[in-house]
Amino acid sequence: MVEQFIGGRELAVAMWGNEVLEILPIAEDDYSAIPNPLEHLLTYESKWKPESPLFQNIPARIPAVLNDKEEQSVHKVAEGSFRAVGLRDLGRVGHTLDNGILTSSTSTSCPTSPRMPGSGLGACHWANLCANGRAHTNLRTSTRRWKK
Repeated sequence: MVEQFIGGRELAVAMWGNEVLEILPIAEDDYSAIPNPLEHLLTYESKWKPESPLFQNIPARIPAVLNDKEEQSVHKVAEGSFRAVGLRDLGRVGHTLDNGILTSSTSTSCPTSPRMPGSGLGACHWANLCANGRAHTNLRTSTRRWKK
């Protein structure tokens, strides 16, 4: 697959729920230590190789610093994306924000990587939800869906 590169702030929103979604804190990947804008990507190396300079130099800001209008826009698009692709229980949506304008919804997925702060696991960590709390919430959310 080939995609056009869209520069800007990389945001990630993890959510859980079904009819009612709980939106976890918005994360932003901080590329300020990476001078080449064409390297402002979360690659395999930056996610899974702790010895990599990319892994070590792309921290997350949680919560992302956004004004109210930006935050509301990100939440609205994230929830719409979650529902449009049929995610359920737990999901993550990535966005690009450029000059205050939400330019794209870059990805929608079921998150697994604890390294990715915008993933469900990463966002839960930053929201101070322990592993038992995450498991309980995921189980409760899934159970509600299956009871219907």
